[in-house]
Amino acid sequence: MLRDHIKQLEHYEEFQNLIEDICNAKDGFSLACYIDQIIAIFLSYTSSEEEKLFARTLRDLVLPNWIRRFDSFDQLENEARKHLTLRKHCYELSMVIYEIELHGRYSEHTRFRDDEILVWSNAAEWLDIAAGIENVSVLTGYYDDSLMMCGVARQYEDKRSELITQLTTWLAIFSFVWGSLETVIKIINPPKIPKKLKPGQQSPIDQAIFYLKNEYEPEKLLTFYNETTAELRETLKKLSYHDSILDLFKLEPHVGISGVGINVVRRIRNKFAHGTLAMPIPGAKEDIQFLDAKLIALSTRITLLTIQMLLLAYLKDRYFDVERHDDFGEPITENIYYVLRKLHVKHTKTNEFQQSLF
Repeated sequence: MLRDHIKQLEHYEEFQNLIEDICNAKDGFSLACYIDQIIAIFLSYTSSEEEKLFARTLRDLVLPNWIRRFDSFDQLENEARKHLTLRKHCYELSMVIYEIELHGRYSEHTRFRDDEILVWSNAAEWLDIAAGIENVSVLTGYYDDSLMMCGVARQYEDKRSELITQLTTWLAIFSFVWGSLETVIKIINPPKIPKKLKPGQQSPIDQAIFYLKNEYEPEKLLTFYNETTAELRETLKKLSYHDSILDLFKLEPHVGISGVGINVVRRIRNKFAHGTLAMPIPGAKEDIQFLDAKLIALSTRITLLTIQMLLLAYLKDRYFDVERHDDFGEPITENIYYVLRKLHVKHTKTNEFQQSLF
């Protein structure tokens, strides 16, 4: 009993801070995150089999719903206008990564593995290419001469071409962004996850997720990360063939809040990398015809934000100034920490009518 009282005293301040955060929570999503922290503390106290069973129930049934409790989607629609476009986001991040290399710092961390030369400029170049992709044109039925004999069939293929062109364009952009992510992870070379936290095989993505949990958190998440992850979940819920992925919206021993998004995105990426992603077809309801493309666009945004968080964790306590350009093309010098935290957010109204996501 005395030991329990001491344990309570040791964590009194932690609980007190959580209570204050809960009282000041601005939306349901923030509240859910604080609830999850309380559950995590509770899990650390479990000892008996009954307690462990109850703890597993909390973990498996309560934590998977932490994003669903986010209830401020109207606010998200308004705030989304502050995003840079995805392609501009790619460009700005590529310029920052070029600066990391050109600045002459951390060149000693260039890595060679097998036939790979892992340098910052490689990661930057992939993003630069992604920023330049305007359109990947697909013409379905290209070799089907019978379409000339049937106007209805031709109209169907025209619509199908439009849908798949949009999807493949975003797939192309996403593929280059994902290549940049993998290069950044290889350069950072995060440590392996202890077997007790993740038995069995672990990929570099797993290690990056664990790295974020340990080296980035409890740093404040990037602007729009929570909202974009929540929107990704809502989009997946509308596409029944992605039901199994919904189970990944939860915290795990090696997955913190900062890694939930990319943990889901890598499963979406695996679907098209292995040829199991369903292609959109004409005739579906107008409001869901373009959801597959939106899904890839949201996944791309989360991947870009994940790269930024990885860089923030990697450069922690070693910040330096980089040169950038303002909206008028004038050179300015800013701290790399500040740049990485805000490069994806608009700060002027010069292009306020530009679409934020697509």
